[in-house]
Amino acid sequence: MLVHSPLTGPSFWSGVRDALWARGRPTYLGRLPPAERIHPPYWLTHAAGIAAGLPEDDEVVLVAHSGAGPLLPAIGRLARNRSPGARVTGYLFVDCDLPRDGCSRLDLFDDAAAAVALRERSVRGWMPTWTGEQLRALIADQDSRERFVAELPRTPLALYDEPIAVPDDWPDAACAYLRLSEHYPGALAQARRRAWPLRELAGHHLLPLCEPDRVAGAIDELVVAMATVR
Repeated sequence: MLVHSPLTGPSFWSGVRDALWARGRPTYLGRLPPAERIHPPYWLTHAAGIAAGLPEDDEVVLVAHSGAGPLLPAIGRLARNRSPGARVTGYLFVDCDLPRDGCSRLDLFDDAAAAVALRERSVRGWMPTWTGEQLRALIADQDSRERFVAELPRTPLALYDEPIAVPDDWPDAACAYLRLSEHYPGALAQARRRAWPLRELAGHHLLPLCEPDRVAGAIDELVVAMATVR
């Protein structure tokens, strides 16, 4: 199950999903409802929605990008509480911070100044969103760039400022990390210390959108590696 960031739309993962299916690995897109349509705690609504959408009575590896990473432990716990329910056999973090109990997404930032700057750029409690011009250098294809921007949700700053719970017994399954950019050095260091399966792709934070086959290949390799350490 591929889980997109609350700052992006679900089609962000579409190309990677298709590439994984082509490799013979059944893959589904999780969909987070836009935060402006739900009430806090946002993380719990998002985690519960993904857990409810997992295929029943099956093994599932959860794959999260960016701001979705801190949701994975809660999704795993909620899935485990379902009867019948999916069995989460792995957590794969893609270019994101790693969860820590009681911490918000802003708390997890490596650079405290960046968290302050994000708060200062927010307008009336809403986070800034990317523009097509800002993304031109990263997403060269105009159609892809326009689709991506059109799907960007309005996100309240409160979503990034709310504490997120992590179960005491997490991790309860194998974990792995896929690095795409230079943005998460702390998470990368933690993954190395914990001896998680790890891959690094030279690219940028939105690489799944731009090079889905390459990202799918790395995910496939990591899922295989995770199966050997369960």
